[in-house]
Amino acid sequence: MPYNILHPVSISPYVASHLSTIYESTDYRQQIHSISHILHIMSSLECLQKNGFVVIRLILSPEEINTLQTAALKAIKRTRAGEWPYLRSSLIQDHHVGAIALQARNLLDAPQAIQLIQSLQNLAYAAGHKPPLLISLDQENGAVNSIGDDNYLRQFPSAMGLAACNDPRLTRVPPSWRV
Repeated sequence: MPYNILHPVSISPYVASHLSTIYESTDYRQQIHSISHILHIMSSLECLQKNGFVVIRLILSPEEINTLQTAALKAIKRTRAGEWPYLRSSLIQDHHVGAIALQARNLLDAPQAIQLIQSLQNLAYAAGHKPPLLISLDQENGAVNSIGDDNYLRQFPSAMGLAACNDPRLTRVPPSWRV
């Protein structure tokens, strides 16, 4: 009678498939491979129960990780430089994105922003969007927008800035918001 060294509750379907491989296989190398998988899983379960986490061996080598990181950085730079229009077109055409927030770090100047906005609106129209895209500027730390260009853009005070003035003449409630 063979010894049952594993508690039945702790055997996952993956381990069970490797156990059956050990008993059914006549190939010595395949049996060793299956046993090493079971031991690795058992040690992982012990680590998980003991420490609350498991360290998983790297699937990729450091060189492969470097290559992928380099490719990702190049893709980010090209996208931010506006050299990858098909990325934004797939978001609008395939995923029906309807709103976009612009940030200064993504734009060189106002003419580039105008060109980008027009091309995005054209993509949306061609994709069948009924209303135009909602395109906004990023607002951080009190500044109304992060894009500054004296020839094309005006800086307006933020809602917080208007409220701080405590002068209702500087603001008005749109008729559509009135109850």
